[in-house]
Formats: sequence, structure tokens, C-alpha cells
Amino acid sequence: MWDVPCSIKKAFMAHRSLAPQIEHVARQSVASTIVDFITQSLLSKKLKPGDKLPTEWELTQALKVGRNSVREAVKMLSSLGVIEIRRGVGTFIPTSMKASMLNPIIMGLVYKLGGSVELWELRVLVETGVVELAIQKATAEDIQELKRANERIKDAAEHNGSDSILLRDLDLAFHGVLLKATKNSLVEELGQAIYQLFFASIEKSVAGDPIRAYHNHRLLTKAIEDRQADKARTIVTKSLAHWTKVLKEEEPGRRKEVRRALRRTAHRVPPRQGGA
Repeated sequence: MWDVPCSIKKAFMAHRSLAPQIEHVARQSVASTIVDFITQSLLSKKLKPGDKLPTEWELTQALKVGRNSVREAVKMLSSLGVIEIRRGVGTFIPTSMKASMLNPIIMGLVYKLGGSVELWELRVLVETGVVELAIQKATAEDIQELKRANERIKDAAEHNGSDSILLRDLDLAFHGVLLKATKNSLVEELGQAIYQLFFASIEKSVAGDPIRAYHNHRLLTKAIEDRQADKARTIVTKSLAHWTKVLKEEEPGRRKEVRRALRRTAHRVPPRQGGA
């Protein structure tokens, strides 16, 4: 189960043009197996971040595959940040998650992206969840940092309104501060990765109306500061209206569907939060 069956491999190897592909599949299979091993070991508490992994020879014996396949798989996983190679010492599980570990997940989402409705639903889901956590956990310093990040957007909109890349980066920086205010490292890391899916559409959105993001963020920051969860959800939904116009322009056939989805969410009565 760990490698490509010998009969199939020999058949493919008979055609030199297919040899690189079958070797690539073999390496991917070994890499996936190592990832599964690490994941299950971490979940079962048999290993923890910082622990040393089995040697190359031990992995070769355990997986019943060639040493080259293991070596290539280890290099692949090291480049992704899933494992850490310390020269002369061994291979270890990283003590912290790196952004590069999420790259394959994001690439998978890129290939599976549906229409504008799915993208809009994903962003609303992410932002409302993040805002609710921020309302519960944000400190006074977090609120001030949100305000400072938003003022940078205002300044850029007034003096560099034609620089859509700068405005996009400042908009994402604001959301980065918001993610940090959740005090949840998993939410922060995953949120930063997911926002990569919105880069292009956010850039087009801020280019169309540079100051809009500032006004929406100001309202949202006030709602977080006042711990008003219901109001914050409404602001998130309404603030994404301009962004959805960009999505609708990119996918004209979904305009009515997006409009209906917006209307359903706007009219939904969300569950109340204590003190909100």
C-alpha cells in the first residue's frame, strides 16, 4: 500500500516518457504516508512538536519503499515546512506551524473554487467567525491597533488612491490585526492562508472605491470595541456588498444568485451573544 505496485511500475517504466510521472506519484505517496504518520502520532500524543522522527533507514523499512523515495519525500516535506531537517542531528517535527505548510491546502482550494456565491459564503463565514472571537477576546491594545491599521488605509486612500496593490495590502493588514485579536493561533494561521484566495478580488474592490474599506472598518472596529456581536455581523455582511460586485462582474451568470444569497443573509436573525 506504500508504493506503486511492481507490475504497474514495470509497465510504465517500459515507456520512458512516463517514467518521471510514475516516480513523482511514488514520491507523493511516500510523502503522504509520512504526513499521515506525523498527524496520527501528534493526535495520539505519541509525538509532540520538537520530537525527532525515525531515521531515513527506519522509514525505508517501515514503509517498504526505496531509500530514494524516502529521501525525496523528506526533501519535499522539508520545503513545505512539515518537517525540519537539522544537519548532522536528524529530522524533527517543527515546534511551530509555518505558513508554507498551508500552501498545499490553499492550492487545493484554488483548483476547487466554485462560483462567486461559494467564495462570498466562505469569506462571510470566515469574517463573522473571526469578528465574534475578537469581540470576546480583543484587548484595549488590539482595538487601538485596529484603529491604527485603519488610519493607514485612510491615509493611503487620500494620498495614493490609485495604488490598488498598496490599498490591498493595507486592507489585508487590517484583517491580519483582526485575526490576531482572536487570540487563537490556529484561526490566525488558517485565516491568513485563506485570505490568499481573496487577493485579486480585494485589489479590484479597493481600486473601485479606495475610501470605502476605511469607513467599513471604522464601523466594525467600533462594534468590536462596544462588544456588539449582532451589529458586527450586520456590518460584515453589508461591507462585503461592494466586494461582491467585483465577483458578479467576473461571473455575470451568477448575479441573481449572489443577490438572493445576500438578501437571505441580511434578513437572517443571528443567535444572540451574551451582552451583545
